[in-house]
Amino acid sequence: MESGKKPEPKKEAEKTEEPKAKLDDNKVEKTEIVEEKPTKTEEEPKPLKVTELRTAYEGLKKKVKEEYEPKAKRADELAAKLKEIEARGDDKASQERIAAVEKRNAELENHIRFVDYEKSKEYQDEYDKPYQAAWAAALRELKGLTMSVEDPNGGEPTSREVTAADIAYFANLNPADRRKEINRLFPEDKEEVKRHINQISLLAEKSEGAKAKAKQEAESHAKTQAEQQKQYQANRAKLWKETNESLATKYPKWFAKAEDDQEGNTIFDRGTALADLAFNPADLTPERVAHLPKMFKEQIESGKPFSAGQLTQLHSIIRNKASNHDRLAHQNKALSARVEELEKSLKEYEESGPDRIPAGGARPAAVNGISDAGEELEAIARKHN
Repeated sequence: MESGKKPEPKKEAEKTEEPKAKLDDNKVEKTEIVEEKPTKTEEEPKPLKVTELRTAYEGLKKKVKEEYEPKAKRADELAAKLKEIEARGDDKASQERIAAVEKRNAELENHIRFVDYEKSKEYQDEYDKPYQAAWAAALRELKGLTMSVEDPNGGEPTSREVTAADIAYFANLNPADRRKEINRLFPEDKEEVKRHINQISLLAEKSEGAKAKAKQEAESHAKTQAEQQKQYQANRAKLWKETNESLATKYPKWFAKAEDDQEGNTIFDRGTALADLAFNPADLTPERVAHLPKMFKEQIESGKPFSAGQLTQLHSIIRNKASNHDRLAHQNKALSARVEELEKSLKEYEESGPDRIPAGGARPAAVNGISDAGEELEAIARKHN
């Protein structure tokens, strides 16, 4: 009985497995293919209506007119302006101006370096800013850190927060004492404290070293400048003397004393003293000072510097005297020629008949107002004497 019942479940299993395999192979695949078609049809865009197309077109036209056309017009204007600038050469001029400004800034920066190094850009960027940043970091990161302070009277130690004065105190200690103090006061946070203090101390040393170096360079620069100025003054004095002597030799009638004209020599000394006061006071000897106009002579003898008004008056007098010299020279030349002509005519007249007029018997009239010009110069001299 038992052997006859066992094969029955095997037949049922074979019957159930076979149709399942057929169902999977045929029906499932067909279902997927059929369902894809309507999905694709639904995703296809619907055709737009004429009114919708017209609305979209009008919107694009408006956008082109309001946004794109102004931008295109602005681009054309900028291109034209750029072309105009290039044609004028303004770009080159601007670059030259910028180069001139940068050169001047470099000169001023170099001057500041020698005059006040701590205000120079180099010191501010390389030394001061890092030092200030290190201080700010120490104050920020050590804030709230406590230290045990011993009572000088032998009482119990007290705890308090670290202050900026404490940081400065530690930074000014020598390295050995610094380590000892920090290890004693901050047994748990000693490494952090050391890091900040050492950074501040290191930057302070660099800063002081840079200032010391700048001071040496400033002293060397000042010495060089003084030597150059001394050499310049020596060269100037030499050229001044050589030029004056050369002019006096070449034009003795105008720029040298005359042996037979004592009164003219005195006037010449007055003018020389006045010119030396304006252009080369180092040449003023006591004898020349005595020839100066009263207002300038008294100021020098008092040992007080000239005021701005006095200097302006001095320069004005020299300016007017110098500007009138060529005119007087021209008038003197014309006068000399006229005198020579009259003397020749007079001589011919005297030798032409019995009634001779002694030479020099008539005084020629002033030519071209020379007497008036002389009186003007005399008036100026009298006014300031």
